[in-house]
Amino acid sequence: MRYALAALCIMASPAFAENVLDSHFGNPALPSSGCFVRSYSNSHLAKHPDQVVTDIAVMVSALSSGGNTPLLDVFVTLRGDRYQYHGLAACKTKGKGLICQLEGDAGAFTLTGEDNGALRLTVGRQGMGFEGDKFIEISGTQGDDRVFLIPNVSGELCN
Repeated sequence: MRYALAALCIMASPAFAENVLDSHFGNPALPSSGCFVRSYSNSHLAKHPDQVVTDIAVMVSALSSGGNTPLLDVFVTLRGDRYQYHGLAACKTKGKGLICQLEGDAGAFTLTGEDNGALRLTVGRQGMGFEGDKFIEISGTQGDDRVFLIPNVSGELCN
């Protein structure tokens, strides 16, 4: 009976209920606080011909005021295009994750945390749009660019 009670107490602790802001953007045990970058290898891209994103990064924006939910910068690079596209997202907590809206009605995504410190970015059904030297869109309903696992990396990569 004591073990069952102890297990129940652990499950009800605040650490069990922490959201991705605490576990991934405010965790001193990770290589950085809020720097997530993934560059896909040529072999990965060869196995996923419908994936157009070659690089993706998510980080706390310098424009963020340090409130309860940060503004996030999202950067993407596409196949055959060396331009790095940028979007600024305002996020709100929902359960253990974040729901983020790109500025200018450019779409949405959700962020959830993985146990290894990585983020899972899921593109919203309406997709995500980015402006740069042209306007590009990542579909939320087709192709291989709907879910990204993005590892936490050294903060030097986000400076």
